[in-house]
Amino acid sequence: MKFQELKNRFNKKYAVRIIAGVLSIALIGTGSAFYGVSTAKAANETTAASKDTTEESLLSGLLSGVTVSEKVIGKEESVYLITDAAGTVQKTIVSDRLTNPDKKDTITDKSTLSDIVNVKGNETFTQSDTTMTWQAQGKEICYQGTTTALAPVSQKVTYYLDGKEIKPEDLAGKSGKVTIRFDYTNNTSYTATVNGKKIDVKVPFAAVSAVLLNDHFENVEVTNGKAKVSDGKSVVIGYTLPGLSESLDVEDGSIPEYFEITADVKEFELTTAMTLVVNAANYMEADGLDLTKLDETIQELSDAAARLQDGSSQLSEGLDTLKTNMVDFVDGMTALNNGKDALAAGVEQLNSSAKTLSSATTALETALKASLSDKEKENYKQLAIQGVDAKFEAGTRKETTDLIYKGLRYNADGTDSQLYTTLYNGAVMTNGDMVYNTAVHTVLASAVAQASGGTVSFDTANSMTDEQLKAVIQNQYATLYGGLTQVGTAVAGNPTATVVIENSKNIVAVLKSMSAAELAEFLYAQADVASGEPTGTTLYAKVKGYADSKSDMTIKAGVEASIKVIAESMAGACQTAAQTAASEALLQGIDATKSNILAQITAKQANGYSFVTGMQALSKGTDLLASQVPTLTGGITKLTDASLLIQDGVNKLDDGANQLADGILQFNEEGIEKIVNAYNGDVKDLADKLQAVLDAGEEYQVFTDIADDTNGSVKFIYKLGSVTL
Repeated sequence: MKFQELKNRFNKKYAVRIIAGVLSIALIGTGSAFYGVSTAKAANETTAASKDTTEESLLSGLLSGVTVSEKVIGKEESVYLITDAAGTVQKTIVSDRLTNPDKKDTITDKSTLSDIVNVKGNETFTQSDTTMTWQAQGKEICYQGTTTALAPVSQKVTYYLDGKEIKPEDLAGKSGKVTIRFDYTNNTSYTATVNGKKIDVKVPFAAVSAVLLNDHFENVEVTNGKAKVSDGKSVVIGYTLPGLSESLDVEDGSIPEYFEITADVKEFELTTAMTLVVNAANYMEADGLDLTKLDETIQELSDAAARLQDGSSQLSEGLDTLKTNMVDFVDGMTALNNGKDALAAGVEQLNSSAKTLSSATTALETALKASLSDKEKENYKQLAIQGVDAKFEAGTRKETTDLIYKGLRYNADGTDSQLYTTLYNGAVMTNGDMVYNTAVHTVLASAVAQASGGTVSFDTANSMTDEQLKAVIQNQYATLYGGLTQVGTAVAGNPTATVVIENSKNIVAVLKSMSAAELAEFLYAQADVASGEPTGTTLYAKVKGYADSKSDMTIKAGVEASIKVIAESMAGACQTAAQTAASEALLQGIDATKSNILAQITAKQANGYSFVTGMQALSKGTDLLASQVPTLTGGITKLTDASLLIQDGVNKLDDGANQLADGILQFNEEGIEKIVNAYNGDVKDLADKLQAVLDAGEEYQVFTDIADDTNGSVKFIYKLGSVTL
């Protein structure tokens, strides 16, 4: 806002307050009944006392009923100025009312009036110079007199016909475009000190005129006033604040100094025009110009603007950072979206493999529980006998042992024997299961330690059981996705948020149904995605590969050693005994090995699962996971699309924040600072001048004189002379 505009608004604010106060209170002030008494007393002296019902009604409408000031008034004065049609005063009648709230016997007053007469009762008075003593006898006193003193406000009425000035008596009966202009001159002057300087100010009088126009007036236009038309007749109200522009040094026309009526008239005639002049200071609140709070407000405005500027800068910087990080977020979501097909394929492969493993494990359990058939037993017997015979025929234990060993180690066609294969597979299964269980525990402990942000060490987490670790991780995921649910609620109506919320519920449900091993596989897959490693390889497959690569030779050596021990134990017996022992040992060894392997794969671990039941649970878990993959991949696609929209929104928000920061800076520098500077300059000076004007109004209490320690109020009623043929 430009300074001049601010100044104009400040001027108009108080001009409007004064005018509004006068229109709503002063024009409805006390005096109607008293005026009726006064005019009745003067009926034989002047036409001003005419009891014309139209004038009486108009004046009564203007002056009917309320107190003019909050202070206790001891003397109410009404000054009636009878003028000719041009506004020149012909006679001045003053009516005074002395209140007597305490029911005193006598009332002291001062007056400069002549021809004083009691107009309401028979009470008498004595006078010494200007001091009067009324024998009130507990009543109020209403008296009237005359004066030739100059009124504080002079009225001048100028008439124009078709743009040319004309005397009122010459205008009577004429027709054409008529303009009636009411000008008011403020004759008062007070000296006040404003910001250390002496200035002249005037009492803030407000002049409100009421003009009754007959039905010969059409197209009525009013400057500084209002017109109301009813049944072809118009009542025009005009308002001015004479002298206020001069007191405030305001020359922009925002404070009215005149009142003007323009109309198309046939046979001009003006019979009723009256003006009420009142002290506007009586109709403004005493604290209306208290600048203390305004000073504080201006300072708060300046401080708030500075804080707003800092805040907008911080917002802009924060959004710049968010905009930068959104690039990484969108890239990550894009990578996740690109990998969703591989994830789906990997889950499907995992599910298929888990089913195969579960079926194979069940078949292995069934085979281990079954006894050898007679044919198998006979074959093993013959194999043992043949081996013993061959060795013993060679004559050396070593040869016998080697023969037995080869018979136990290989089939006739040189392939691995069933004994070797069974022993080897059992050992591999046992070793792999132990390594896998260790890997599962390590993955879960690492996840708990990492998610805690350092509050839980790996050693502490590693000391917990698999079930304890699983419960901690599932609670962490439930809390995480529960938070997403709250965010989704706050942005109700956003379809993306709804999808995220629904997916989060599905994920939490899946996680709650997982075993410790299944949860470890899930975390292992997530770690592959987050690190950019190829997905699709399960933890079990990786552990098995590691076990195969690191322990294969050890396992093979152990199986070889076991077979050699059997061979050596059989070599020491005699051929027959060796045959029997070899065959029995072979069968017993096979049964023992089968039992051992069966015990290993059916033994319950700490997690409550055996190898067999664990594989079955794994198969069920991967099957459930696979069933949720379409929902998961669909959610990833939607989340990726949403991330692009979010990025676009963040970019726009960042641009807007930068523009806001620039705008706030400009607003502060070009707006707030100028307002503060303007207020501390001419606006505050203007307010101080207005305060001086109101102080002058407070000092002006009556037109004539008033007793000490008495508050007074005064109004001036101008009766304009008629213009008739």
